[in-house]
Amino acid sequence: MKKLGMIAAAAAMTAGTLSADIQINKYLSVGGFVDFTYQNVDVSEPAGVTGLDTSDFTMDQAEIDFKLDFGGGLTGQIDLNALAESTNSLNTSVEQAYLNYDWGNFDLTVGKFATFIGLEGLEPVDLYQYSNSLSFSIEPTYHTGLCGNYENGIFNAALAIVNSLFDNNVDSNDELAFAVHLGIKPNEAWSFNANYATGEEGSNSANFATVGTNGTSLSIPVNVPNSVPSGSDIDADLFTIDASWSNYGWTLGAEYASLDLENAAGVTLETDAWMFMANYAFTEQFALTGRYSTAEGKTGGDLSEISISPSYAFTPNWLGLVEYRKESGSATYAGAAAGFGLGTADADIITLETILSF
Repeated sequence: MKKLGMIAAAAAMTAGTLSADIQINKYLSVGGFVDFTYQNVDVSEPAGVTGLDTSDFTMDQAEIDFKLDFGGGLTGQIDLNALAESTNSLNTSVEQAYLNYDWGNFDLTVGKFATFIGLEGLEPVDLYQYSNSLSFSIEPTYHTGLCGNYENGIFNAALAIVNSLFDNNVDSNDELAFAVHLGIKPNEAWSFNANYATGEEGSNSANFATVGTNGTSLSIPVNVPNSVPSGSDIDADLFTIDASWSNYGWTLGAEYASLDLENAAGVTLETDAWMFMANYAFTEQFALTGRYSTAEGKTGGDLSEISISPSYAFTPNWLGLVEYRKESGSATYAGAAAGFGLGTADADIITLETILSF
């Protein structure tokens, strides 16, 4: 059930190596990271539209993780996160807070925890490049509820019962959501996973207002129509499959994700997304990643991206990378509510990122 997420420095250097926890006592250790970027976004703006290009330095994210070990198989974790809302504003939150009890092959997690859905990691220290793929953009991130996991070294499975697939802290209705995972890892190189999730979401969920790509000016076409009455519920069904292979310095991954939304009036919105990536570690410090992903709305609109990202680990705790991302397609411009609407979209995004982990 492990996501594809050995940090971009090199396949031989795991994310755990680059975020070695500080041991406070036998019950508590502390880890975290600070993520700082410079990003330049150049958008091919439609006639009469200006102001979509940006060029900013940003302290993207700072996080501190408190990891608890009470012994006897009982552990816990609390992640405090400060996420950039703008170049001069940070939004602080409790990203995760959960208890986990381990019975050997089986364990149970209760609280707010990271989703098992999707191939890519959720944190900057768990990515091979700066941005996430378009398939990631239609997947959940964190849930509040409980999750049971089983793993015997080859086969793994999980069942989560949570408030909501996308509103990860509270729900806007009285219906619970469910997610199921099945995976197989026949050897150290290969991994195959399938996930299905279903739930009833509130129409005012920000996840449905605009499901967008990380840090860019464009968003993929899964917007709920403005005609959906406030308070109406939306049935959401999500299915993903993925495969990955890692050996000889190479890490390869592929993923398919499909999100279906239906409102109370029977209006259906469906989006299919694909992702393919390859990472090669030339040394234990230098690596290069290439990725292609695409998302297509069955009711209109499509977006694709291609990203190239070299990375270098200056020390075991300090990583730097550059990402060039090209987006193109028929997509909704940021600020569509102001009348930009649906049109041909192209964007060139260059990001310089440095991550200090501990």
